[in-house]
Amino acid sequence: HPLAIVVPPIIWSTLQFLYHFSIINSFWANVGIYAPMLAPLTWLIKGYGVAFLILLSNSLVLFYLIKKKKKYLFTWGILGIVVLSCFAFSNFAQPKGEALRIAIVQPNIEESFEWRGNHSDELISHYESQIRSITQKPSLIVLPEYAFATNIQNTAIESQLVALSKDMNATIVVGSIEWADEKNKTFFDVVYSYYPNASKASYHAIKPLPFDTLVKQGLALGFAKSSDKTIGLLACYEETQGELTRKLSENGASFFISLANNQRFGDSKGLELV
Repeated sequence: HPLAIVVPPIIWSTLQFLYHFSIINSFWANVGIYAPMLAPLTWLIKGYGVAFLILLSNSLVLFYLIKKKKKYLFTWGILGIVVLSCFAFSNFAQPKGEALRIAIVQPNIEESFEWRGNHSDELISHYESQIRSITQKPSLIVLPEYAFATNIQNTAIESQLVALSKDMNATIVVGSIEWADEKNKTFFDVVYSYYPNASKASYHAIKPLPFDTLVKQGLALGFAKSSDKTIGLLACYEETQGELTRKLSENGASFFISLANNQRFGDSKGLELV
């Protein structure tokens, strides 16, 4: 049947769409994420459309090998020209807008979550040393998710971060936790923003990892400010949630920061996966 060639991409796209409604919804099932350099095609057909084209491309090659008909190869070639054109555009297009200098601070500390929770004083010394060594005057300084695996609110550590923000004249975004129930070890995944004027803001992640019973869910979207730009805040798993990034964008975010956990893999299978 002439439409048989589109059956595989249609089935894949349908299953991917249904997966979108599951509790573990994320872009992990979307093969389109492995082809990010396809603007403006991606803007027009989104990730689902790119995934459809990837499956269609494979289907065309398979049908050509089975049927030996040049029309499949010809169609595959046209699709390839479109993709290569978009790839070239994505590589050579010049970004518009005012540049924003950002410093990403990541100490080489191969320790567990529990260790970090018990050595916050040592950690702030590492972070302060690295931040003060920055010479190119960033407008924004970003630390990892769970940079401090303990509650830093109204502590000496927070006072140091406020002072660092003022001294560096930069917004500092840092991940921490806030206890929901310390006895039962439940907490919020929090992103704090510290500003040179000594003010601060906090964001409690609203989309924690599914089935993680220790991390409680926040209620409101998270934003930070730097050089009059609005930043949408994401914590780890939230970067897989397309709806969340769209809401942030609709509410004024110019770009996004996604904080990921500073965790060690040791000799686990996780290291092989990476």
